Amino acid sequence: MTASPQCFPSTLNHKPDWRYLAGLWDGEGCVSAACQKRARADGSTYRYWQFRMIMSNTSEKLIKSLHAEFGGRVHVYKKAYSDKHKVISQWLVANRNECLHILTNIVPFLRYKDEEAKIAIEFLSGIDRNFGGKPLPDEEVDRRNSLIVRLRSVDGRRNFPRTDPVIGYRPGAKSNSHKKEVREPQ
Repeated sequence: MTASPQCFPSTLNHKPDWRYLAGLWDGEGCVSAACQKRARADGSTYRYWQFRMIMSNTSEKLIKSLHAEFGGRVHVYKKAYSDKHKVISQWLVANRNECLHILTNIVPFLRYKDEEAKIAIEFLSGIDRNFGGKPLPDEEVDRRNSLIVRLRSVDGRRNFPRTDPVIGYRPGAKSNSHKKEVREPQ
């Protein structure tokens, strides 16, 4: 069964408790960085860089409190995946500046995910470069790709057999730009 999220806008209006968030983040937080190839109407492709911070929990109260204290968005999934599962709430931050602000403030207090946060900060710090609407130079593409690969390998949780950080792209494979890559669990 498919769950559809309900979104609530950010209402950050007081001084956040960064130590509290760092503790939660060490246990439950996840960062995701990827490059996707998108097709234009003329058939050419372009790269789309994406970064997100995500924390999921079965406590809607906890997730909404994170939203109230730290900003971002909340998704409350109205249906559980099965009768054996509880309903999940998710805190999501996708805005580059918000992610940088949060990660920069929690990194001094992280005990386990500090390396992941530092790589994410390095990745996000380079995204604001303006190349005047021109394609990214190869050096910048390589920099971003290497940071994504480093981020994925920090704790071994994403060591699937793919070396190219572009989602849905495997070197030498036929192009199926309309299909998402399916990853087998290891």
